[in-house]
Amino acid sequence: MNLTHPADTWTPLVENHLRARVPDHETARSTAGAANPLCHMCLPNDIAWAVLRPDSDEMTFATGDAIVIDGGYAARCCL
Repeated sequence: MNLTHPADTWTPLVENHLRARVPDHETARSTAGAANPLCHMCLPNDIAWAVLRPDSDEMTFATGDAIVIDGGYAARCCL
């Protein structure tokens, strides 16, 4: 895999940003996640598993790939 395209991801940096600016950051988190078809923000583990799983001995014919890790966000434009 050569390239990943993750969605907005819930990280400590994002959480601290919301805590400093929004009184109820859990509401802000759920509101931000509501824009995603899976109804939550991407988590760091979502990205890690998507990147690590293809890195196996069985993955012998992929020479370069881009993977979108967005929970269906990009596909919603076609609905």
